[in-house]
Amino acid sequence: MDRQFNLAGQHLARAGVNRKIAATVESFVLVPFLLRGTNLISLVLERAIQKLAVPGIAGFEPPLSLPDIHERMFWHPRHTSDQAHIWLRDRISEAAASIARVE
Repeated sequence: MDRQFNLAGQHLARAGVNRKIAATVESFVLVPFLLRGTNLISLVLERAIQKLAVPGIAGFEPPLSLPDIHERMFWHPRHTSDQAHIWLRDRISEAAASIARVE
């Protein structure tokens, strides 16, 4: 019980959904491979299911609506004018924008 639920997990808990968590992973990318050959289910980002076509694994809409995930960048104000930091923030913003355009 020392786990902190992600946004979807918090939403499910508030909705009264009790989950039996068999495993946790650091990345959604691993989930389809761990599910193969089991009767387990998982919440996974829609774009992960679309990109990771794993034989024997199917994606479905959840039976209740879940909130959208909005990513944000935060940094200490002292880095706002740092050229290397600006460069990194710009690359992250460009990568995020290209993902949003694809979907």
